[in-house]
Amino acid sequence: MIISVIGAGPVGCYAAYLLAKAGHSVTVFEEHPKIGKPVQCTGIVTRDLLDLVKPSKGIIQNQISEAVIHGEKTSIGLRITEPNLVLDRERFDRYISGLALRAGAKIRLRTRVERIVQEGPTYILYTKHIGKFKADCIIGADGPLSVTAKALGLYRNKKMLNARQALIYSRNNNRVEFYLGNGFGWVVPESRNIVRAGVATMGDPFGPFNSLLRRSKLVGKKQLELTGGLIPLFNPIGLRSGGKAYLIGDAGGFVKATTGGGIVPGLKSAQICADSIITGKNYDVLWWLKLAPELTAHRAIFRMMNKMPPDEIDKLLSTLKSGAARDMLQSHSRDRLTTWGFGLAIKQPKLLLFLRYLV
Repeated sequence: MIISVIGAGPVGCYAAYLLAKAGHSVTVFEEHPKIGKPVQCTGIVTRDLLDLVKPSKGIIQNQISEAVIHGEKTSIGLRITEPNLVLDRERFDRYISGLALRAGAKIRLRTRVERIVQEGPTYILYTKHIGKFKADCIIGADGPLSVTAKALGLYRNKKMLNARQALIYSRNNNRVEFYLGNGFGWVVPESRNIVRAGVATMGDPFGPFNSLLRRSKLVGKKQLELTGGLIPLFNPIGLRSGGKAYLIGDAGGFVKATTGGGIVPGLKSAQICADSIITGKNYDVLWWLKLAPELTAHRAIFRMMNKMPPDEIDKLLSTLKSGAARDMLQSHSRDRLTTWGFGLAIKQPKLLLFLRYLV
């Protein structure tokens, strides 16, 4: 089978690797001239990543065992049992693309797919400068504004968060700072001297970003890099496949709404997609069973937090400060929320009072 993957980020290249390893002819199309650039991701992940891939030496830039979640007036400090990993995203992307190449996949850089047409069982990809290509199967790993999704009428009516992030020179105590309210904000140490600070919000990110800089005492610090982008909000409704066309990663909205994290769920969606193609199983059934419960739980918490006034967020954090609740937050992965979230509510029943904001 001839398979075309649109987008050479880690999710697209991971799918290409799995399918090429299974013996398929796979070509990945990437509009940018270099793998891993531009970087539009904070790159902090749980150790669940290691169940999918084992990054080579130097890709993990930092490991973080402490975090603080801030409301307006109340904060909660956490000591994370399994340290989070901060990735060098450019090197990580190149590592995954290397896996794909060694498995036999081809990667065409500077090749932007501008239009996709289905002719019977065949997909025709029209690219700028190079011409057109034919494929039996197409995988859209081309981000939240997916050309694949638009061309084939998949996963419509998506909602997005607007994100803004800066790489800032600032000495730090190697602790993640997470800010709740009007979306969310973060300060993630890349090293003891550099942090990645950003916000994601439903509206204009500039005001919240400047507010984050003030709250985290980063105003006036040297900004080494400034980026922005869109983060899709997961919606369990909507097809991510049709015929032999599939959406994975950000293109399919497979992102945790509470943090904007898409690396682990994106790689899982690539794994599910490859399994579907290899075995002939229904992709929409598989991702719904394996990804939807977790990502829907994150979506519900995000919706709840964005409806809560600041004083209620402070009350929530005060409730989470209790021993049992804090212990669960510290010892469980946010990539496995459904396995422990209900237990958290049982151990701290006051949390159920905040569910009224889901209505």
